[in-house]
Order: sequence, then structure tokens, then C-alpha cells
Amino acid sequence: MGIEIKYNPCNKEKDEEVLAFEFINRIFKEFAKGCLLFYKPRRGLIDMPYYYSERRFDSVVLPVLHNLCNGLVLTELPVERIDRKTKEVIGSGHGRVDYWCIYRGYTFVIEMKRTLHNLNGTTIRQHSMIERWQEMHDQLETAREDLKGYTEKTKGIIPIGLHFVTTRTNSTECLNEESYYDYMESCEELIDEFKDSLANPSVGKKVKPDYSAAWLIPKNVALSSIKDYEMICPTVMLFGQIGRVIKHVGSK
Repeated sequence: MGIEIKYNPCNKEKDEEVLAFEFINRIFKEFAKGCLLFYKPRRGLIDMPYYYSERRFDSVVLPVLHNLCNGLVLTELPVERIDRKTKEVIGSGHGRVDYWCIYRGYTFVIEMKRTLHNLNGTTIRQHSMIERWQEMHDQLETAREDLKGYTEKTKGIIPIGLHFVTTRTNSTECLNEESYYDYMESCEELIDEFKDSLANPSVGKKVKPDYSAAWLIPKNVALSSIKDYEMICPTVMLFGQIGRVIKHVGSK
């Protein structure tokens, strides 16, 4: 089963940023392949990870990182969260980054979020997609000071954020093949709409996506959820943040 992903080309110039962009792209492609392993209608298995919350995404993202990073991946790595301006510890200071891994000579620390977007709605929900996007940015930023003390001998630490957005429709009149094709045609327009909303929120920080793409879920997979789940999920989108490289103890 083929993997079709539409994405905006890389506009980065620094080598480490181009590497981070390519890393995110590989993660997304392998994520799509991993999800399709859960489509086994002959075995009575059609239960896609992208139907569910962020925790279910771990069941696909972790194996992907393990393969891409030759096993050098850890989850839920403790960090101390520090305000970058005041240098003071935030709250109790205790926090975690979702993933730590080493890829092509760099350490990557990754925060991940997931949002479900209803295609029958007329607006992007401020309390979900945009707030999670900004929370992800804050989590990466407040971990930077602590990350400087890491000692693994790599070229530097690159913080990246991965925000997966599952699009779905559960409107009765839209549960058909025709609606699936309509959503496919509007996919690129929807990516641009989401990008603009994340980069120019009505409230909060302006954090422009460095990566944006959409996996076009194969028709037979997308339509298979009508019977048991009364919905269609035509795409999974990924919006990524690429932070400035951190020169840590191990890079000197």
C-alpha cells in the first residue's frame, strides 16, 4: 500500500536545520507505514493509532525513532524547566521531554502533541490545536538551559516539536466515498489554513511552523472506519517546530 504525503518544501539554510527538517520528514513517512500495520481486515483488525490520543501515538512513533536512531532513543527524559529570561526555576522545576535520541551526529529532544480536528466545524478550536502548539513551544524553550548540561558527545542538541493533527468527519451525510475525494482535493488549502492559524493566533505567541505536511490516507483505509466508528479520517497532518541548536557540554 503506497504512502502519499503532501508537504511544503524546506526553506531552511543552516545544515543542522535542513537535517532536522529531513529527520521530521522521515519520521512522518515511517509513522504512516507503521499505522498501516494496524489495517488487517482479514484478521478483523482495523484500529488505527491516529484515531486516539497522544499516548496511542507512542506505539508507532517510538518504534520509528528506534529504527531511525539505531536504538538510541529514550522516552520521558527528566528536565528542569527554567525561565530563559530570569534564569529562575519554573514552579517545582520538574518536567520531562517526550523523547531523547541521537540522529546523524546530533542529539534531538522531541515534544509531541496530537489534536483531533473535525472537518465539519467552521473554525480551528483555540483551546486545542493552537494552545497545544504554543504549549509545545514553551516546553522546548524552558528545557533549553538544562539541556546545556548534557554530556553525550554530539555536535549539538536540536529541539523539535511534532504536532500531529488527525482530521475527521462524523457527519452522517459525509460518510461516503464522494466526501473522501472532496477532502483530498481541499487538503493543501487546509494545510495552509492551519499554518496561518498557528503562526498568527488571535491570542498568544506567534510560532510559525517550520514543517507542514499531510498524509493522504488510502481510500480503503479511510472508509473502513465508517461501520465501526461512524467517521472518516481522510488525513493526518504534521506541523513541526525546529529550535535553534544548543551547544551543550558534550559538544565542546
